[in-house]
Amino acid sequence: MSQIISSKDLNQLLLPYISEHGSRFRKTSNIKARDAIPGELIVTRTSDGKETENTASENDKVVQNYTEAEEQYIVSAEVFDERYSIHKPLDEKWTEYEATGEIQAIMVDSTTLSMIGARQEVFIEAPWGSTQPVRIGDYLAIPLPAGNEIYRIAAQEFATTYQPTQ
Repeated sequence: MSQIISSKDLNQLLLPYISEHGSRFRKTSNIKARDAIPGELIVTRTSDGKETENTASENDKVVQNYTEAEEQYIVSAEVFDERYSIHKPLDEKWTEYEATGEIQAIMVDSTTLSMIGARQEVFIEAPWGSTQPVRIGDYLAIPLPAGNEIYRIAAQEFATTYQPTQ
């Protein structure tokens, strides 16, 4: 049976560690986004399979990354406005945006997993109730400057969309 950890517990266990030992990265790839339809179910798929699913609320955005998997996910309007600035309209539905924020992140290894009592893989229960896998080689990231949550970025997607800020 797979281990599940709540995002709240993950934050308590790893926020200080990632803040101290993580590196700063910037998303260098643009994204495209559209207004979500309230009640719309978005299933996020990365290069290693299904990551999570979430149901859109009023004023949410559906974001799509320019990666091989073209993963989509839901972002609240408030968070979206903090992390992206408009680049150019693409069509009547989609607009391209530039990422403006940075993250503090660590690559998941056996030490990281052991800090939360896991061996090969753990599932994070997201605030919206769905779970998402975290595997060795993935990244755990804290958005800056807020520093108030941890989220997973799959290894391949991280490699193609993030660069160190040094």
